[in-house]
Order: sequence, then structure tokens, then C-alpha cells
Amino acid sequence: MYNTNVRSPQDLVNDYADILRTVKACNRVIISHDEDEEMVLISKAAFATVEEQLYHNYVNEKLRESEEWAANPDAKWLTEEETFMRAERDFGV
Repeated sequence: MYNTNVRSPQDLVNDYADILRTVKACNRVIISHDEDEEMVLISKAAFATVEEQLYHNYVNEKLRESEEWAANPDAKWLTEEETFMRAERDFGV
């Protein structure tokens, strides 16, 4: 993996400041014991990127499901009035 450092779990206690500097410089540090990758520490900026990508994936999946449902000729569509009545019933809106 490009620009990644591997450290032991003990380093989290003994060399936390160094790990923090490494994460800031490299965006990620793998915490590994006996070559068994246990966790990855990433910077807040890298986490924001991952979180945004996960959100986009979720939205795209829901859009795909909606398009499949809408393409079904037997799909029942609610009227505007039914939609607002259901929203009021279910969400108190």
C-alpha cells in the first residue's frame, strides 16, 4: 500500500506522538501484531473522504433500487394527498 507504515499495538502506548505525526504525514498507519493486520488508523481528512464515498455508494444503491421499483409496471403510485397523509401519520409532519 502506497505511503503506509506498519506499527505494533504497543506503539500506540509507547510512541503515540510518533504515530500521530506519521498519520498526519502519510494519512494512514496499519496496526499489526505478528503480520496480522488488526486495524488501520487514518487521518480525519482521509476518514472524511471514506465517509463521503460510503454515503455516495449508499445513495447510488438506493437510487438504483428506486429505479428498479419504478420500472415495475405493477408499482402502486400514491397521489400527492396520500403521500402527505402518510407522512403526517408516520412522521407527524
